[in-house]
This record gives sequence, C-alpha cells and structure tokens, in this order.
Amino acid sequence: SRQFRFVPIVRDILHIIMTISMFIMVWPWGSNILVIPQLILFLITSIWFILLALGLSTKILSIKMCVHGIYHQLYHAVMMLSMSWMLFGMYKMMRMMQPKDQMQTGFATSKQDMNMQAGAMSMSLWMIILGASLILVLLIGGIDMLLDAIKRIRQKTIKKGETSLRLPTLSLANFGMSVIMIFMMITMMIPT
Repeated sequence: SRQFRFVPIVRDILHIIMTISMFIMVWPWGSNILVIPQLILFLITSIWFILLALGLSTKILSIKMCVHGIYHQLYHAVMMLSMSWMLFGMYKMMRMMQPKDQMQTGFATSKQDMNMQAGAMSMSLWMIILGASLILVLLIGGIDMLLDAIKRIRQKTIKKGETSLRLPTLSLANFGMSVIMIFMMITMMIPT
C-alpha cells in the first residue's frame, strides 16, 4: 500500500550502511570511527527487520514491498545482530588495549596495531556462545540463500514485474555477506 512506500528505501539504505561499515572496520583508520553509535544503529536495524517480519506475518506488509518473506527478514535481523556483535567485540578489544587516560567514547588509539590475541582473550564465554550461535545461523542461512539463487536461476522463476536476475542476485549477495561476516567473527574469537 502507498503508506508503506518507504520500506524498500529504508531497507536498501540500511544494507548500504552495513556494507560501508564492514568495509571500514577492516582498515586501521576504521578504528577512528566511534563504535557505540554504530552498535546502537545495528541493534535498531535488527529491530527494523524483525518488525518487517511481523508486518509480513500479520499481512500489514506485502512480499512485493519487502522483496523477501518472513524468513529472509529474520535472517537480515541476524546479520545486523552479527554486526552489533562484531562492533561490541572490537570495542572491548580496543578498550583492553588502551591506557585508561586515552579511553574515549570510541575506540581510537594512537597505536594502530591490534593484538588479536588480547581481543580473543577479552571475550567472555557468553560472547563466544552468542557469536558461535550467530555464525551457525549465518552459515545455515547463507547456504539457504545460495541454494535459493541456484534454484531461481535453474528454474528461471520470474514473477511479474521482476527482472530475471533480481532475486538470484540478492540471494547471492546475502550469501557473500554471510561468508564475509562468518570469517570476520571467527577471526575475532580465535587467538592468533
């Protein structure tokens, strides 16, 4: 319906922000960006995707509007929760490595060398269990996304108004994002 036209725009903007954040966090200069606002943003984004799933389940929103169904919206919520998990882990790691007089609201330091062993050791058991659970869901969901893309390409299932590669491309992009997130999360949990 017309009142929910903003849904696909917000969804796309949130995915762009997640992609930019993931790109930034792997570079040394990325540690100069405040982590707490990002962490809060991705927690709110998780809630957004949960609300989309609820909207679909109650028929307030349509699949056409959201592109993906309930399962995919929940999967996107898990992706955003995984971003929050990574940001929280990075925040704890950087706080552990900073002298108390240099602590800020972010995690920027004058030294850019990160000691991953100190980071992995700073993770509590609940963080590791939560991270492993998120990795498992990302792995299962990522494989499902890949199989969905293959099925759509093989069957050439095109609904009215869709271009032939739109949904398979989205599924492949979600699979790729899962692989990247899983790799980043594992490297944060294992001491080097």
